[in-house]
Amino acid sequence: MLRAELEEKAKELEVFGQENEDLKNQLNEAALNFSSAQAKDKEMTLKLSQLEEELEASKASAGQLNEKLQAMEGEKEAMDAEMKKMRVQTEQWRKAADAAAAVLSGGMEMNGRISERRGSMDKHFGGVFEPPADGYAGFVGSPADDLDDGFGSGKRKGSGIKMFGDLWKKKGQR
Repeated sequence: MLRAELEEKAKELEVFGQENEDLKNQLNEAALNFSSAQAKDKEMTLKLSQLEEELEASKASAGQLNEKLQAMEGEKEAMDAEMKKMRVQTEQWRKAADAAAAVLSGGMEMNGRISERRGSMDKHFGGVFEPPADGYAGFVGSPADDLDDGFGSGKRKGSGIKMFGDLWKKKGQR
């Protein structure tokens, strides 16, 4: 009987030893899981801090880009205003050049009268300032403008110095 009790105690000891081993294995496994979770937590914390730094840098960069954009828009508006002024000035100069060309080619003063001084200049320019045969030269943009005067071959009359040279050549050849 003592032997049976001893064998029974030995079996219990063996079962408790096996349970103890199983618990030790579970404990080691849990400790391993815990340490890997801690490593992942540290890695995630590091990534989070890096993302926060990148976010701050992006915010600063976005602020700078926004300031640059506003400055560029201001410069664009200023350039647009300047371009508008330049277009107006260019149009004024073009109209003045057209009027001057009409005066020079037609012998007309700005108010539409035939110049009295024209005769004194004829000796220098060979009659370039002769009034047209019908007595009406017209200004640029007038109904007489639509008539072909033989000078332009379809080109625009406000072509500046070249036009003046063409006028003097053609008038001088008559």
